[in-house]
Amino acid sequence: MQINKRPAWIYGISMAVYIATFIIRFTTDHPVSWMYFLIALALQTACFLFLQNAPFLVFIGASGFVTCTLYFGSMLNFYRVFSWYDLFLHGTSGFLLFFAAHFFYRFLLRRHPAPNVPLTLPIYFDLFVATTCAGLWEIYEFSADYLLGQHMQGPMTDSMTDMIAGTIGAIAAAVLVYRRFKRIPPDPDTRKIFTL
Repeated sequence: MQINKRPAWIYGISMAVYIATFIIRFTTDHPVSWMYFLIALALQTACFLFLQNAPFLVFIGASGFVTCTLYFGSMLNFYRVFSWYDLFLHGTSGFLLFFAAHFFYRFLLRRHPAPNVPLTLPIYFDLFVATTCAGLWEIYEFSADYLLGQHMQGPMTDSMTDMIAGTIGAIAAAVLVYRRFKRIPPDPDTRKIFTL
């Protein structure tokens, strides 16, 4: 398998920073949890292995989100230090999931061509997938708390504001794509509403 240089550099730097942070924090009164450290390494490695040949913005989006959630959020305790950080990441996830849903839509369309599909269908599809994922994440957090004794989910207000933030992020992405759609009509053959 050929290694893509830009993702490889980003991956290598990320790994070095994660390991250095873990070692340095290990000598302090507030060491990094082994679980968070290993999950961060695993997810960053998964991003590199599976997305290094994807469009570069897709790789950066996924890799950056892993860094923000697990490195800054969990390893450096940004979730506790900044009260707005969790809400910010939920909004960002809705935005990114909108575009991830669009790549899935494009994959389905290649497998099952549909020439008479309205050109606005991808926007609705992407929006609904992204908002559904926001709800599914809250179900996951509730299940982890209830079944595994974790403490991922706060009160009901926290769950609702997280879902609302994810939905707002997805709507923001939909508005941006729709404005582009109005300026540049998509290719009628591939139903592309944007290119990366």
